[in-house]
Amino acid sequence: MDTNIVVTQYAIGSQNPNTQARQILDYYKVREVDLHRLFAAIEEQCINNGMKIQIVNLADNPEDDHSDHAETCTSDGHTIYLHNQLRDHGGILTRIYDIMHM
Repeated sequence: MDTNIVVTQYAIGSQNPNTQARQILDYYKVREVDLHRLFAAIEEQCINNGMKIQIVNLADNPEDDHSDHAETCTSDGHTIYLHNQLRDHGGILTRIYDIMHM
């Protein structure tokens, strides 16, 4: 890992017994830092298009019956709420999926 890069809260695959995602990323030589850059670019596009992004503790909120992903993300149409616990909810891969899904 590049020592100039800040170590993230979640190391991909470290907590996940299903290593398929890690294997795919390794095969295509996708680095975790690149996933964080991708997320930042997607987040910037959302903001530029009028969406607000908030990182919150969704465990404190009642589940949204209309979302299969209420434990990791939800939206009210104006704001995308993403869970603040990356490590507990699939890491940056889940966060990228969630922001794109919303």
